[in-house]
Amino acid sequence: MKTQKEIRETYKNLSLENFISGRACHEKTGWQEVPELELVPEDIAELTNLFGFRARSSTKAALQFAFENSRTLKPYGIYNRIQWNSSRGWSYCACQDYPLEISQIRALLVKS
Repeated sequence: MKTQKEIRETYKNLSLENFISGRACHEKTGWQEVPELELVPEDIAELTNLFGFRARSSTKAALQFAFENSRTLKPYGIYNRIQWNSSRGWSYCACQDYPLEISQIRALLVKS
């Protein structure tokens, strides 16, 4: 069984969608099932801070719960824009209206 570090070195381009679905795309072999891929406590804290910025404590708690139970989240396509990179950590690639998109993602996460 691979560690999270080994998995993240193998699959360099990861999004929140990969962690939800347990699938990731390998550069050479294509899409693969990766059931060991999961959010670690550092990821949960970073994602909660990213989407809970200026949110109420109850919303932050709901976000943290959603990330702790990420495999139960519904796989919305916008989760592909929430990306993990070994040098930057977690980030969100906004389309046009960053504040609106963050609040919409927050609502989807809390609702799931």
